[in-house]
Amino acid sequence: MNKIGIIGIGKLGLCYALCFEEAGFDVCGSSNNKKYIKNLQDKTFSTVEPNVNEMLQKSVNIRFTSDNHEVINHCDTVYLMVATPSTAEGNYDLRAIKAVVQDYLNYPGDLTDKILIVGSTVNPGDCDEIQSILQSKGVKVVYSPTLVAQGEVIRLIRNPDTIYVGTDDNVAGDVCEKLFSQLTTNKVIVNRLKRKSAEIVKLAGNAKSTLLISFYNAIGQLLVKEGLEDDLENALHQINLDKFGVMWKFGYGYGGPCYPRDNESLLHYAKKIDVDYPFGRPTIKFNQDHSDYITNLLLSKNKNNLPFYFEYISYKKNVAFTIESQPLLVCKNLLNLGKTVYIEKSNYLPEEEVSNLSNQFKNQILIESISDIKEEVYNATNLL
Repeated sequence: MNKIGIIGIGKLGLCYALCFEEAGFDVCGSSNNKKYIKNLQDKTFSTVEPNVNEMLQKSVNIRFTSDNHEVINHCDTVYLMVATPSTAEGNYDLRAIKAVVQDYLNYPGDLTDKILIVGSTVNPGDCDEIQSILQSKGVKVVYSPTLVAQGEVIRLIRNPDTIYVGTDDNVAGDVCEKLFSQLTTNKVIVNRLKRKSAEIVKLAGNAKSTLLISFYNAIGQLLVKEGLEDDLENALHQINLDKFGVMWKFGYGYGGPCYPRDNESLLHYAKKIDVDYPFGRPTIKFNQDHSDYITNLLLSKNKNNLPFYFEYISYKKNVAFTIESQPLLVCKNLLNLGKTVYIEKSNYLPEEEVSNLSNQFKNQILIESISDIKEEVYNATNLL
């Protein structure tokens, strides 16, 4: 049975571990959170991410540990998925990755030809530096970012749109290509690049999405200004005919854990190498202003001053994350204006955020299903 290790078996790493196990791999995953590891071992861990709970209960060939050396010893190929938070400057903090690199340096056994696949988002050039550090140990470093999205992680692991493998080593590239061909259920093309190229492409792919979301929202604003809301979907569909692979539409701006951070990181990298990347700052500024625009649009359309209803306040539907969430920003704007807001009761409700809002705004915020609301409300979701 093929073996694969996952260092950083958090919410994302767990999804990959379960998919590898489902594909017939013997998996060993680690986290430094011992309570979390015990919950995984006992199979008491639970999440709203689709399919994960069921796959965890069915899993047989996965072991969970807090010892990275156990993972390194067990597997010739390890996928690294530790957290890389953003710094105040906009680049990615590699302290967790460097701690794992140190574990490799301290490993007492032979590491010759072991492969370390870095899946965490990093800054361009970081994986070349990691390779230079681990060169003397015989470890081959590959960069292959995890191109998935909250709410559909399992689906996108099984059926990815694309896969990047950043390496100069043909043997390591062949191993990764075979590994991903076993993991995925579609006939995805594995694109081989140099490590730094793959790092830049990962950031650029998400920066492109921020540009497109902002572009379609800007065109939507033009149509709304002309009183053409009823023709929004049809008009934007005509622009979509060039087929970017996603049907872009008018609505909330971008948010979440990836798009804003990757855009900022690309800006930071371009500045570092003295290149003018002209699209980053205007896109960020437009996106920030767009939440105010949506707030004012909702107010103008709510002619009867009804309570507002939000199907979700996370950064997108069917996830529980509120990172850079425009629905949440708009909701807060309305609450600050003294409006009453209903939020749909669901499994994806960000409980801590809702609790904070409820304490701050008391009787202005109510959590109920739309079917249980007795009064007439203005459904913000219908417009967006």
